[in-house]
Amino acid sequence: MEHTIVLRRLGGAVLALGGVGSFLAGALHPQGPSGTFPEAMASMLASPTWQAAHWLAVASTLTILWALWLMLDSGWTKDSLVGQAGARLVLLAGLFMAVQFAVELAAAPEASAYAAGTAAPMGGLVEAMQAVGWPAFMLGYVILIFGVPTSAPAAVRAAGVVGASAIGLGGFLTEGLHIAAAGPLFIGGNLLALWLVWSGIAAARHGQATAIVVRRIERGEPALTTIETT
Repeated sequence: MEHTIVLRRLGGAVLALGGVGSFLAGALHPQGPSGTFPEAMASMLASPTWQAAHWLAVASTLTILWALWLMLDSGWTKDSLVGQAGARLVLLAGLFMAVQFAVELAAAPEASAYAAGTAAPMGGLVEAMQAVGWPAFMLGYVILIFGVPTSAPAAVRAAGVVGASAIGLGGFLTEGLHIAAAGPLFIGGNLLALWLVWSGIAAARHGQATAIVVRRIERGEPALTTIETT
């Protein structure tokens, strides 16, 4: 029991931290100008914040995956097969996207190639990975949010689903179909980050409350005080 409580509290805290990191990565990510897809890519790859945004994206994604691993071990999704399926899809697709973010770091020198309309091998790999990875990653989140209704209030869960859906669609449209105008859909990351942070804090607080109750029971005290039951 104590081990499970510790996992839940740690997993929740790490999930909230990963959510903050994800938000900051999105805030740092350069925004391409309106125009063609190659023009947008050339501008973003040449931005001085490109490297920082993607290093943070790698770190925050791995942090979130670690948190979900801890949460799964703590039984966060034990009562929901849907939640378990969603969490596992997030883990698998998240690892894929962490690698993809690293490839984006390596693609930065190809800004001039995009501007000149010449071959950009690393950029082409990024496009292919994102066109598949973003929809899979975000589908995992949608399934997870539906499968764990106790993770956050209904409004926050709805925001998370909308945000994840927007990112998944944005990834397919921008990278798969080269529709640069779909780029603003990635703003949905702010809504998903809200769910991550809220769910993480809620899980950590639940673990703290459970730990207090367990300690009271071990000391032979009532699980709840008179004040708490009124």
